[in-house]
Amino acid sequence: MWHGCVEAPSCSSEVACGSTSQGVVQSLFEDELERYIPVEVRRSRPNAAIGQPPADQMVRQVVHKETGPGVMEICPSDPSLLKQILVKGDPDAPLIQHGATLRARITAASSNQFKSLEQRLLHGPKEHTWQAGSGVRCQLIELMVTSMRLGETSVGRSSDAALFTDEGLSVAAEHQEVEFSISILEVHPLGRSVLRWAEEQKALAAQVLKEGQLHLALCKYLMLCRELDTLEGADLSDRSTKCSLMKTCRRNVRVRLNAAVCFSRLSRWQQVCESCAQVLSEDAGSVKALYLRGQAYLQLRELSAAEQDLQRATMLDPQNSAARQKLESCRKMQMKAAERAAFRRRQGGRDASEKWA
Repeated sequence: MWHGCVEAPSCSSEVACGSTSQGVVQSLFEDELERYIPVEVRRSRPNAAIGQPPADQMVRQVVHKETGPGVMEICPSDPSLLKQILVKGDPDAPLIQHGATLRARITAASSNQFKSLEQRLLHGPKEHTWQAGSGVRCQLIELMVTSMRLGETSVGRSSDAALFTDEGLSVAAEHQEVEFSISILEVHPLGRSVLRWAEEQKALAAQVLKEGQLHLALCKYLMLCRELDTLEGADLSDRSTKCSLMKTCRRNVRVRLNAAVCFSRLSRWQQVCESCAQVLSEDAGSVKALYLRGQAYLQLRELSAAEQDLQRATMLDPQNSAARQKLESCRKMQMKAAERAAFRRRQGGRDASEKWA
């Protein structure tokens, strides 16, 4: 459990006396540790004082920089997924890019308040090396590290087992909520061209999407959209590079479409409409984009717009049974809505006549 500037349990270094964050340390031990430590044992420790732990407790104080901690969103599909920055990284260092090799110290703990601190510790602190965004670690860790910089220490938590389950760290789905503390120790930059990197990340995004890691896949697709948009805006004179750029533009449309699929599977219907609108601005005949946007409009109860998109999709692809079924459902919903509106009008007229009778 992490409270403010303090991480517990962690490494064996003791909290320094006279720290500027001593008040935070005191509230932690009164809130979390005091119940597990007999008073007579606490008072008998060397240098015992208010707000200081016994010497044998494994507690580490995280020293903040002057800017202090902050809270940031780490997932575009779920605004409730946040990280708390305990130590800010190098301001001149870029954000860790998907595919970069990194070394990080990871600590995992359960948030179950009914267990002792030793029982809550699930993993670490231990150093790990892997490629960011590869899916080797759980989705929560992958989302956190790709929003971090070299030297940064952050904490994130989730109660969604699909996000925090990590067999490699012995973090099982049985826990109600899990917290991760991550410190970025080393980052190796990418050593390949942007187009090759984009192809690798697109293939990896499709793989993690197939595995059901929707948040990570969506994060990859949106990141690819930003990078490919940058390439499309570049001033290029070389003909071969321009040919590659034309392929990149086509890739960008497919990437945006895949992002719309992720939003759809996460029931983020407004984002589905926005992603599909971007795809249709480049490819007006995309049946899949029309179908996805029609489905999203249907969920948002915008029946007229849904019918328009689904009808166009069935016209472009008459064999598309899914689009036909959605179109039939849309028209049934329109009929029921019209019947309800007519009933309300009749009821309103009847009430008015009774009032004036």
